[in-house]
Amino acid sequence: MASTTMTVTGVVKRAFRPRRGMVLLDNLFGIALVAVGVGLIVGMGLYARSAYQEQRAGLLLSQLVQAVTATYQSTRNYGSSTDLLPTLDGFGRLPEDFVLRRNNGTFQRMEHPFGGRVRVIGGPGGTSNQFRIRFESIDDDICAALAEKNAGKSRGRTGLVGVTVNSTALSLPYTVAQAESACSAGNGANNIDWNYF
Repeated sequence: MASTTMTVTGVVKRAFRPRRGMVLLDNLFGIALVAVGVGLIVGMGLYARSAYQEQRAGLLLSQLVQAVTATYQSTRNYGSSTDLLPTLDGFGRLPEDFVLRRNNGTFQRMEHPFGGRVRVIGGPGGTSNQFRIRFESIDDDICAALAEKNAGKSRGRTGLVGVTVNSTALSLPYTVAQAESACSAGNGANNIDWNYF
């Protein structure tokens, strides 16, 4: 009876002995899965953040257009190469989500969500019934995403007259490929101008 017990115990010990080669492979596989998971989470987070910023910039652009047209709706005369931001600020019409820089309470400048300067100029090129909104210093991907939103659109009811990216005028209706090409010429520091009437 004793010899039978020893044989069973020996079999049990061999069955639960860890296999060294498989443990190492299992650990490496586990580490690889964790790395892939972390990479996916980080990538999705960066994509979501970029998409949010693009959406936010587009919304702020729309709000700024509404602010200008509401302020000047009775005259539709925006001056000639006139900085409209101090006037909009005086009427309290600047969208709150832009970064506003002030010095002793006096308006200095406005910045978009990506840190570059925003300009609103009345009468670009001497055309007093139009105004221009410019976002400065935008990287290539954000530039393309913002410029592509107007691809295929004509003047119509939007009031948009034209879009200029890095001094390249994109005639309406322009294509996505034209927008991407113009943005790639900016070397990561693009300027986009939207002209409205």
